[in-house]
Amino acid sequence: VVLLPLVILVRRPIVQHALCALFALYALEWVRTTLVLVGSRMDAGRPWMTAAVILLACAAFSALAAALMYSASFRRWFSRADA
Repeated sequence: VVLLPLVILVRRPIVQHALCALFALYALEWVRTTLVLVGSRMDAGRPWMTAAVILLACAAFSALAAALMYSASFRRWFSRADA
């Protein structure tokens, strides 16, 4: 897990697809965590809005990272296997 950011240095299209899938999975996990945490806080009568906003912001950031994997600059990066 610590070395996972280094995988972006492998300039292969399969890495691009794998990272996109991983970021999308992270986004879904943040949404799932939000639903579980907010549900438990609501059941307990505790404040939940701040937790929901923070966790959904994390989900949005992960989804944005997944979408950016197919931006023009990343497509150029992963299409150049000669470097």
